[in-house]
Amino acid sequence: MHELYGTYLIHLVEKTLRDSELPLSAREVAQHIRKYPTYRERNNFLIRVRRALNLLTEDGHLLKEKHRIHHNLVCFKYKFIQHEQKSEIS
Repeated sequence: MHELYGTYLIHLVEKTLRDSELPLSAREVAQHIRKYPTYRERNNFLIRVRRALNLLTEDGHLLKEKHRIHHNLVCFKYKFIQHEQKSEIS
């Protein structure tokens, strides 16, 4: 779908992370936004979501956390920085 590119995708990623109370991985964010039937479509969409997450992390909006799954396997999860959420409420 053409609407799931660029700044609109960044907005959807940001909205998904704001709505979630827990940190989410790139794959979880992609599944919350859209489910694709084939592996190729899912993988291409996951690459675009990772790019959007990296842009938001570089801008300082997200915190990238390392979660250890096994002793040698690591997964990165993303969440919004707390002080930004508090300033939005008040």
